[in-house]
Amino acid sequence: MGIAGAFVVGLFSWTLIEYLVHGWLGHRTRSLVAALHAAHHQDEHRVFAIRAWLPLATITVALYLTAGPVLRGLWAGMIAGFAAYEVLHFRMHFRQPKHAVARYLRTRHLLHHRQPETAFGVTSPLWDVIFATEARVSPSAWKAAAERAPLAGRISLRWLLRTALNPLDRPAA
Repeated sequence: MGIAGAFVVGLFSWTLIEYLVHGWLGHRTRSLVAALHAAHHQDEHRVFAIRAWLPLATITVALYLTAGPVLRGLWAGMIAGFAAYEVLHFRMHFRQPKHAVARYLRTRHLLHHRQPETAFGVTSPLWDVIFATEARVSPSAWKAAAERAPLAGRISLRWLLRTALNPLDRPAA
């Protein structure tokens, strides 16, 4: 497998990692992930996993200095998936979707906030379908989630950096 193939495998692997971290560590264990995720469910303004970026950057530097191209490609795919997750998750809460796929992902994620034992995949419903954790809702509940207005307020870089030290801090409105 070449570096491009490894990247694609890493990107796909991210969807399973996201499902497991969100669903199992975030909802079914007592862990730091669960505490930080509970804060997000209490206040949806808390959307970023900023504390994960420093360790990921450290691992990335170490891998790029020591690993071969296939492992670096695999890791790059997983990091790209995580970055996409961060951007999509922010947009799901703070922006109106512009196309059908974004509307679908946003609606199912907002339903997750109402039914927290379902819809653990943020960037993909694949693993929810496989593991039977997809949200089952009435058409009216789907419509209500789809029509929910984005959150007000903004996220400042200063708040984002403070969040790395204090995950319970809130963005400026």
